[in-house]
Amino acid sequence: RAADVKDVAKRALSHLLGKQLPDIASISEPVVIIAKEITPSDTSQMDAKFVKGLATDLGGRTSHAAIMARTLRIPAVVGAEDVTSTIKNGDMVIVDGLHGDIIVDPSQTQIDEYQAKADSFEKERAEWAKLVDAPSVSKDGQHFEIAANIGTPDDVADAVKQGADGVGLFRSEFLYMSSDHLPTEDEQFEAYKKAVVGMKGKPVVVRTLDIGGDKPLNYLPLPEEMNPFLGYRAIRICLHRPDIFKTQLRALIRASEFGPVEIMFPMIATLAELRQA
Repeated sequence: RAADVKDVAKRALSHLLGKQLPDIASISEPVVIIAKEITPSDTSQMDAKFVKGLATDLGGRTSHAAIMARTLRIPAVVGAEDVTSTIKNGDMVIVDGLHGDIIVDPSQTQIDEYQAKADSFEKERAEWAKLVDAPSVSKDGQHFEIAANIGTPDDVADAVKQGADGVGLFRSEFLYMSSDHLPTEDEQFEAYKKAVVGMKGKPVVVRTLDIGGDKPLNYLPLPEEMNPFLGYRAIRICLHRPDIFKTQLRALIRASEFGPVEIMFPMIATLAELRQA
């Protein structure tokens, strides 16, 4: 994202010019952060113990600040346009992240009202937490499987914590993209085994290698194409390179000894290609 590149450039320039940037990590008392924009490096320093809310002039629901705020459970209102010009340092501020409201210098009645809302919300969250492991059944008795998408075995812990019924998609390409070589059978086996064991008997669906398009590998050159998203990628590469494909399949079969494993193929191929394979 452009904002990410600008953030890196700003931090590099601050070192070159000897300029001190605001240090969010040094905040040691409860505050609401008011800023024109929150950068990725800013959000990485936030401690929810002290940062009780944030409001920015710029940004949207998919901005880095908004995503990180949701992850850290920090109330946030982004894209408010004029908060830096209307709110001064030292002002008392209420940030309502659920409805997008910002109240400057609230009355005691408003403070009491929002404190009651915050307490009610926390109680509601506590009730939701009790249902984490409850079956996902609709009012008419229909069961729905709620599964997690993961990119690495380390994501399994959070999936279990949130009560996932299984892993609906393990994007195995991340094992390849985070490596400087084709992962060996043993390396892949250990990764898949960790995910399977971590899910404690719940199914793990692993998608076989899906590279090409917007997911290149530095160590595996691919041909340049007018439309790489529908060209030589995913299952086509696997069918053309059985040495890569069979290595992954063997690792998956070995991992299935430790729990239920299902294999999904990224279908970017014609029926004729599949029949020929």
